[in-house]
Amino acid sequence: WFGRAILQQWGIRKTLTLGVAVGVVRWTLTAWTDDALVLVATQALHGGSFALYWIAGLMLFTERAPAHLGSTAQAMFQGATLGAGQLLAMGGAAILPPIGDTPLVFYTLGGISLGTTLLCWAALPSSREDP
Repeated sequence: WFGRAILQQWGIRKTLTLGVAVGVVRWTLTAWTDDALVLVATQALHGGSFALYWIAGLMLFTERAPAHLGSTAQAMFQGATLGAGQLLAMGGAAILPPIGDTPLVFYTLGGISLGTTLLCWAALPSSREDP
């Protein structure tokens, strides 16, 4: 419902970067606390951060694709996010627990989110849709 308004307000680059940056806070707080209320509030960030990531990612793929391949580009984004992305994440999750405890997994995810945030901000070119 709000995707178009958010993209018009912030543009693809800022929307995508913010969506990924919220993950830094979410993963770090998840690693840091064992308080149930803090964890529930922290996990509530997932919906908003994923929504920002998703609307910006879909628009970015659609915008960069040739006009006749917009739907194909969206399907590729979905496959990369929900297919290859999850496969890589599960592989990483299998490696980390034997090295350290559960917080290590979440701190590692926070670090990955931080690196991704910096890459989004530095490397993602401005979009035709950016204000």
